[in-house]
Amino acid sequence: MSSTIEHGQEMRPLSSVAFVDQTGKLGGAELSLLDLIRSREGKKRAIIFEDGPFVNELRRMDVDTQVCLLGDRAAAVRKQSGTLGKIYAVRDLLNHQRRLQKALHGFDVVYANTPKALVTSAIASGRKAGKLIYHLHDILSASHFSSLNRKLLVTLTNFYADCVIANSDATAAAFKSAGGRSSLVSVVPNGFDLLAFSKAIERASDYRQAIRNVENIGMNVPVVAVVGRVAAWKGQHVAIDAIARTPNAHLWIVGDALFGEDKEYMTSLLRQVKELGLIERVNFMGQRTDVLPILQAADVIVHCSISPEPFGRVIVEAMLSRRPIVASRAGGAMEIIEDGKTGRLTQPGNVQELVDCICSLVGDSSEKSRMVDAAQKSASERYGLNVVADKINQIIDNVACVQRAKV
Repeated sequence: MSSTIEHGQEMRPLSSVAFVDQTGKLGGAELSLLDLIRSREGKKRAIIFEDGPFVNELRRMDVDTQVCLLGDRAAAVRKQSGTLGKIYAVRDLLNHQRRLQKALHGFDVVYANTPKALVTSAIASGRKAGKLIYHLHDILSASHFSSLNRKLLVTLTNFYADCVIANSDATAAAFKSAGGRSSLVSVVPNGFDLLAFSKAIERASDYRQAIRNVENIGMNVPVVAVVGRVAAWKGQHVAIDAIARTPNAHLWIVGDALFGEDKEYMTSLLRQVKELGLIERVNFMGQRTDVLPILQAADVIVHCSISPEPFGRVIVEAMLSRRPIVASRAGGAMEIIEDGKTGRLTQPGNVQELVDCICSLVGDSSEKSRMVDAAQKSASERYGLNVVADKINQIIDNVACVQRAKV
């Protein structure tokens, strides 16, 4: 992309963008934002509310990055937090707002990538400042957000945002059902670097041998992998129950409890593994940066969320990695997988159905080969990073040059 864009008959500079995110950890929303920032030319800045691996990666990419710390009480507010927690956080938020206003000054577009980023950016920037885009990576439902948080997010978005980018039709529908303005919404799925997956496939045998040697697992032992943040709604406990009913199979849980409310759930998973006598067959691998090699070393990838997934990043990663995928039949997963053709869908929380799908996909078969071929083709055509990044960058520049409507 050049440093100018064509608008009518004139060429004008690319709009400047401040990308705002609440966490220094590398979750799915942050990985998607990294790819977008990498693709964006012109003046840009990343403003992150806590230090961590995400900040380190941004700086490694030589991105202008500022850490604008929330106070302890404001940082403790979660999606399910009630009124009292928010009242305690007010002072921290006011101090943070002043720092954020300074960091946002001079940018044409503010790109809020997470709920806290949306709330603070909306208040800090105001309707007289740069345009505001909210990239919605969450399903706004009672299973993910308190009623107060849903109302706050929708109200601020309706009033302050110039555009909402939803990562799936399911995410968009939930936003509209919660009262969000339909006219604001554009649906753009996550994008993926296809070349990275091609390179990983070329080294599949090496990765399989190296990782299995480290994990002390034989080359012919069936391995099921669950990849993503460890959280109750992500359903790792379902995968553990399923592996207990799958003879000789091992389970790799790749990811960690990234936020405070997930720590107790991790403890419950460790207890579950011990009580089921699965210590030798379940490996908690923690947060990893070598996800693509791990996918090549596993036999079946499982997505087992018990609540609707906004998108399902690991589903596409499995498809592009030519690994068979089993996913929960809800939310964004249903938009990615054609059941029986590009993957398998199971009822959320149905352990026996998950076991049956895993058993049908372990080992070689013509059906499995057809499925991974179709999955790779579908994912490559729909989720290539270049196409997705171009769509989002076009939205950014369109928002920057359109007169803001009055509400």
